[in-house]
Amino acid sequence: MTTSVQFKLGPWDEMADLFAWDSSTGTELTDWIAHGLNQTMYRDGLLGAWADVFSTSGDTLSVKLSAEFGSVRGYARLIPAFIAAARLGFAAYEAHRSTIEKGKLFFWLPVGLCMLKTRSVQLLHYPPYEARTYADYLYSPTNRRWESLLGSNGYDIEHVTALERICDAVPLAGPGSDATVINEVEPYFMPYGRAMLAALLDQSTTRTQPVVAYGSPAHAWLRSAFPKQVKRMPSLFSVLQLRVGSGKAVTPVLCANHPSEFLFFDEHDAKWAFELMTQDLIAARWQADMAEHRDADPVKVLREARKFWEGRRAEVKLIVAAQEEVYGYAKQSPATRNPTGGRTSTAVTTMAPVPAPPSQPVARAR
Repeated sequence: MTTSVQFKLGPWDEMADLFAWDSSTGTELTDWIAHGLNQTMYRDGLLGAWADVFSTSGDTLSVKLSAEFGSVRGYARLIPAFIAAARLGFAAYEAHRSTIEKGKLFFWLPVGLCMLKTRSVQLLHYPPYEARTYADYLYSPTNRRWESLLGSNGYDIEHVTALERICDAVPLAGPGSDATVINEVEPYFMPYGRAMLAALLDQSTTRTQPVVAYGSPAHAWLRSAFPKQVKRMPSLFSVLQLRVGSGKAVTPVLCANHPSEFLFFDEHDAKWAFELMTQDLIAARWQADMAEHRDADPVKVLREARKFWEGRRAEVKLIVAAQEEVYGYAKQSPATRNPTGGRTSTAVTTMAPVPAPPSQPVARAR
């Protein structure tokens, strides 16, 4: 039985801004937005579903989402909440645009990821240029490597995108090698980060999906974003239980290494690589277990995950070797991995132009 839902997105010009549309590419704004929504439905497991974005009276954009095998009605709540958070982010972007453009950064939302079937949220600092270059938020060796860690923990790899609902603290795509400007403007995006994280989590019961915070910038963001709840700076394997939204729902949070830490170090001595891989496998196991049992004790789940992997030295060594082989290309020239360097067309346009494109390639993706 086919299900469908239709609702307004917002004014045409506002949607062009929020979805970072560049008219000079030749793609219509309606198709550009529909592409991201179709990616979302696909990653929610709604095969055969389709998004149709169109203009209505008053130059307002609306969307109709349809699926033959599954319900799409939840999007009528989730997508407007996503857009409401996006407005906060774009307001901060506009207010500090001159500084942001000096860093060759551009506004970019976590589009195209699961919404209805989100089983966990991955909190990161900011997206890489590749997310825009390839119009795919998961196009990154960072994401692929973490998927493999979930697979090594026995998670069904065919359904792993339900665990990959990303929330970046700062919605500015940039080079992974230099976060100087990101760090400068990060405080202005604090309302956006809190709102987007809350929008992506299911607040309907007493416990939301789990969150994994990757890398020290994400750990520090938690301290700044929730100062009354996070009394000291979190570190690796810190377990937090936060109230992210306005209700009573509690969100379990684990602080983990950044997935790219293993990828972007050239000197992989056996001890360093083994220890880092063990830590990452533990974090991925926690994520997988909490995603399936969100009411479980997060501290106990972490303790059990550590016990599991700390007793499997031989298996960890094999995984280190396998990932060196599979993701070795991540240490190739950034120009080889990301030949456009995040650049999009710079043709003159009067319709929501993208900020000046970055001139340097990515050295370290998200």
